[in-house]
Amino acid sequence: MDTKQEGYSTKEIDKLGYHGSNTCEVYYDSVKVLPQYILGGQEKGLNNGWKQEMKLLNQERLVLSACAIGMAQAAYEDALEYAIAKLQRGNPLADTQAIQHTLAKMATELEVARTFAYATAWKEAAGYSPTKETSMCKYFAAETSKNIIRQGVNILGPDGSSMDYDMQRYLRDILILSIGGGTTQIQKNIISKSVGLKGV
Repeated sequence: MDTKQEGYSTKEIDKLGYHGSNTCEVYYDSVKVLPQYILGGQEKGLNNGWKQEMKLLNQERLVLSACAIGMAQAAYEDALEYAIAKLQRGNPLADTQAIQHTLAKMATELEVARTFAYATAWKEAAGYSPTKETSMCKYFAAETSKNIIRQGVNILGPDGSSMDYDMQRYLRDILILSIGGGTTQIQKNIISKSVGLKGV
């Protein structure tokens, strides 16, 4: 619909993180939706908004998976750079091997999430409509990326919560991706049904 239409208004929501995405409350006060604004046309689109939305959910889950993986990649790179710089300055981290193992774990988890996302995106692009896989991917990418970022915060120590470093922003930004596009719990529900647990 035309957002300049009388009766339409929005109010921005002040958020903890994910400020790159504009989020707002939308108000409709006696707004008339004209036939030309019905998505899919009046004949096929009228009262079929949810059906149309359902067709887009696989792509939405993939996009949000990619966002989560991108944040985890940035957190991993920052943590690695921080650890290397500290060691090169002759200022060893409290337990060098523990940090090395943490970074190795982060790199592995990141690679698994990325590979899974690529495989799932290929299925979607090929027309397989992989609902189970996109739900798995969204759930896995969001939760794994959250863990990777938390590990990054730990590697930076006190600097992990400092506004002088981006790590705190990654932590604030990642939280919404376990909620948006269907919560982790909703994804688990979809996965459970897809593996035959419908009536359980």
